Amino acid sequence: MFAGRRFQRGHGLGSILSGFVRRLVLPFFQTNAKSMLKNVAKTGMEVADDVIEGRSFVDSVKKRVPTGIKRGVEDIVFQSVPAKRQREPIRRQQQQRRRRRQYRRDIFS
Repeated sequence: MFAGRRFQRGHGLGSILSGFVRRLVLPFFQTNAKSMLKNVAKTGMEVADDVIEGRSFVDSVKKRVPTGIKRGVEDIVFQSVPAKRQREPIRRQQQQRRRRRQYRRDIFS
């Protein structure tokens, strides 16, 4: 009688989603977490100020949250390193590899 694995590993929707999260979502949040948290705190303080002044919580949230979202979208950095800066280290690495190859070819000097 064949007894296979209890749980399937790899190749599936979870594998695809984990790659998506690892390559796109996590780097995005790592670069923008600080500004997003500042924006959330600022919006929360604005809502709290409105409630202290006597406005209702729901009305304050309806007014402040959309403006906070707009402000947050303006602060988001979609690319952490400009492409021009990113290419320079790659070119240096390629040059170093070329130099190493030249030294490896000449074994008798």
